[in-house]
Amino acid sequence: MKVSVTFIMGVCSLSVLLGGCFENTLVKSYIGPDVAVQELATIEINGNCYLEVDGADIKLPKLGLNDVHVQVRPGIRDIGWTLDPFFWDFNFGTGGTFKAEAGRTYKVRLKWLEKSLGTAKDYATWLEDVETKEVMIGRKPDWADDKKSKGVSF
Repeated sequence: MKVSVTFIMGVCSLSVLLGGCFENTLVKSYIGPDVAVQELATIEINGNCYLEVDGADIKLPKLGLNDVHVQVRPGIRDIGWTLDPFFWDFNFGTGGTFKAEAGRTYKVRLKWLEKSLGTAKDYATWLEDVETKEVMIGRKPDWADDKKSKGVSF
């Protein structure tokens, strides 16, 4: 049985692509020695975003739809995020200050109402505590929990 090199390369490429879509990546946002995970806070953000923590750009791997887990030291943190505009016809972003607590995970969220395919008539983005669902930065509109709204866990 003959198998073409093109077919093998295609299968290998697909494996790498899909592997990147489902695997979470860990990024350290602070300078200094590694710290135990339970002594840090984590920000989960989609890899297609740009993130800034305390004025420093955090290099996020652009690996598709996977989440990146960014470790931050506890305390008052100033963060901002935007979506890579290559992927959408609208650009969103927000930021602010919140108190990061050791052992807690915070997730950047995005929801939108679609006007037409690929066109948003309204959107919202916020940072929430994964456990308590408390909004730490941004706004979560009433319609965000409506099944008609679209969204991703950015």
